[in-house]
Amino acid sequence: MKKRKRLFIILGTMLILLAVMTFGVIKFMPWHKLMKVPTANEVSFVEQDPMLTIAPNALSFDFEVDSTQDVPNGIYKGIAHSGKYSAKAFGKSSYSISIVRDAGEIGIENLNGVALSAWVYVFPTDNDVNGSLVFAANNSVGVNICWKGVHFNGPLIPKEKWTKVSAYFDLSDVKLREDDKIQLYFWNNSSTDILVDDLYYVFGAPRDRLGDSARVDMTRVEGYTPLFNYPPFVPVWMQKQNIGNGDGDCLIRMDQISRGKIAPDDQVLAGNFITPKGSLQSMLSVNPEGVPTLYHYCQATKMFEEISLDCPADLYPILRGFIILKGNFLPHSGDQLFVASSQGIALLGFESASPPCSQGTAAATVNVLWRSTEPSLAGIMLKDDRQLTSGDLTGNGTDELLLFDGEGSWKILQFSPSGTTSGEWKLLASGEEYKIREWNGALVKFKAIAAPYLSAYKNDLVLTCFRDLKTGKDSYTILRYLTGDSKFVKVFNDSHGSLGMTIGIDTLKLTDQIIPGTFHPGKPLTFMRYNREWRYDLKNIRFNDSTFQILNTIDFTGYEGDQNPKYYEILKLHAGNWLQPDITSLLVIGRNCKDPHYAGGPCGEYEEIPDLPGTLQLYSFTPKTP
Repeated sequence: MKKRKRLFIILGTMLILLAVMTFGVIKFMPWHKLMKVPTANEVSFVEQDPMLTIAPNALSFDFEVDSTQDVPNGIYKGIAHSGKYSAKAFGKSSYSISIVRDAGEIGIENLNGVALSAWVYVFPTDNDVNGSLVFAANNSVGVNICWKGVHFNGPLIPKEKWTKVSAYFDLSDVKLREDDKIQLYFWNNSSTDILVDDLYYVFGAPRDRLGDSARVDMTRVEGYTPLFNYPPFVPVWMQKQNIGNGDGDCLIRMDQISRGKIAPDDQVLAGNFITPKGSLQSMLSVNPEGVPTLYHYCQATKMFEEISLDCPADLYPILRGFIILKGNFLPHSGDQLFVASSQGIALLGFESASPPCSQGTAAATVNVLWRSTEPSLAGIMLKDDRQLTSGDLTGNGTDELLLFDGEGSWKILQFSPSGTTSGEWKLLASGEEYKIREWNGALVKFKAIAAPYLSAYKNDLVLTCFRDLKTGKDSYTILRYLTGDSKFVKVFNDSHGSLGMTIGIDTLKLTDQIIPGTFHPGKPLTFMRYNREWRYDLKNIRFNDSTFQILNTIDFTGYEGDQNPKYYEILKLHAGNWLQPDITSLLVIGRNCKDPHYAGGPCGEYEEIPDLPGTLQLYSFTPKTP
């Protein structure tokens, strides 16, 4: 008797556990993710938009049917977001019409992401609404591979009103095959009646386009504590200047005729080529064919004028080379041009036949001060623009050339004029005994730029940004030339290895464009750091004896419509004292590339977007004088 009673107890316990497990499975098992949703051939009764043939692919359904035929199952007539018909999902565990496609039909390359949206209508009910707009994938034997749903639930869901639901899902971790089935539908898991209309699915992950981006979350609960060189930085705005070009993409517009089209690939330099040092600078552009054009701003007309430039055609092959440097290589003169290509090297000067902005057409002549038919200087073969920089390295008031042999050695050359139209380059110093590791091309990839980075020194310093070829790490350093010792020494303290400290989330890089200028009236020379490695990044920085400090992020204002320069895929910036002798402005050249996969670098063909047309404008922190 006791054995029988014990057996009854065991069997009863097992039955209770089985009942609990069954209830749990029924209630909590995601059957909607496991079962194969019944489908219908929607093409036979739904008038739908065709699948787009360009990536990313899209599918849209408005569930409109032939009004002369009977209303098919699953279709509701009389209430619709658009048209007259919508899809039904009436009652608990009901499904709207399911749209099915082979993964290969959509394209495997487009199934790394999906954006989905629909309009949902809930009939009057006292029950809680619970549903999902679904993207699902099953393999060839019906096993679920992926289930993504936009949930539509809660007590605040509006009734008798169309409500839009939408979401984006990353599918990069889902591995699909050509014969896998993609299902799209709305699932109703509540005791309510629901209509669905205007389903819209877009396949393909969004592609990052170049432009502005936010890097700081200002909604953090703990708030914001400012840190040295950590964002956010105080923004400042450069104001667009009216240069009379009709807000177009040419520098000059007169009598409805545009001239002075400067393209992103053109070289642009600012200098006192035909004006005295310290006065208004001229703008020199050199196109890829090597043809130079000279412009000058006339304050009387408030417009730029083109200077008639007489340049010998045999200089064009050199001018379309890889090095174009502006420098004050002659004492008591304006600026000259040092150019190098595989066709040779030349130092060019400019002679003004008539002053700019005078009556009649202003004219100037390009003179050859020195020329070599070989791309070699002081025994160093020049092959790219990173082998050379120029600046007042000795502090004597004129510029010198600094050449790198690629093995850590260097040479400083000074031009010695003979009269006013000729001369020769003389060797001032050589670095055979004092090699610089950061200039050794076998160890690092580097770029060196000479400028007055620190006001404590009267001579220009050499900023070197480099990437270690072994570690891939980006670093930078500043060096100063000691005239008496004929060698370079590092400015930064030895406590951190003679390199510039990296404080913050970023450092100076090879791809940075360092832009010096007197951008603010009455203030010393400052620097802008411009980078397009990922997106628009323009900051105002300054240097000290151990690092650089980010002062501001730079934005723009005064532009037409939405034509903020930072929104352009291709944005070239050039600095010069073109509008005022003591204030530096930025020439902004903005274009968009027609290639939908453009990710920086050269662009084969530009695209004119109506809301973001090509632009060429000047921006300053201080408006130009009337």
